[in-house]
Amino acid sequence: METLIAIGVLGLLGWAALSKWRSRTGEVSPKLERRSRRDGNSQRLDDSRIVRIDAPRPQGLPRIVLGDVKVAGTSRRQKELVRYAYGTGQAIELEPEPNNEFDSNAIKVVGCWTDLSGKNCREQLGYVPKEMAAVIAHDLSGSRIAATPEVVFLPEGDKSGGLRINIWGPRRQRSKVASKAQDI
Repeated sequence: METLIAIGVLGLLGWAALSKWRSRTGEVSPKLERRSRRDGNSQRLDDSRIVRIDAPRPQGLPRIVLGDVKVAGTSRRQKELVRYAYGTGQAIELEPEPNNEFDSNAIKVVGCWTDLSGKNCREQLGYVPKEMAAVIAHDLSGSRIAATPEVVFLPEGDKSGGLRINIWGPRRQRSKVASKAQDI
């Protein structure tokens, strides 16, 4: 029993180190990165469900204040997520939704891209998780923030797709916001 607990703890520590590394570097993982193929501004990795998006850093925002954010609510927007993943010029916009009936700090995650026919598309893909939206509302209110897509996980079989983003902000807020996000 003690051996299983020790293995579980070591596994969690390894996962935490990988998450911290991903947050700092913006990479998926060294192993997956080596096996990738480029396709426009996105990379289709050998795991056919994973699409890494290479989006430029937002101008004037030097730091990732919240990295590797798992977007909430993507399971309800699977068609939009697939269209987003297969488009080009993918970008993310964050829109506050103060009149949201469930959370006054809600922040919509909106995907913008050009589809295969050349049409510009703009669709909601989900929400910033409630806990992180509260951190943003409290610590970054009045500051300019932006988001970039990191990875899209395509739906396959009974597995729904998902999206991970990085949220960028001003340099002076990084330590305060990052420490609160780690507590979540």
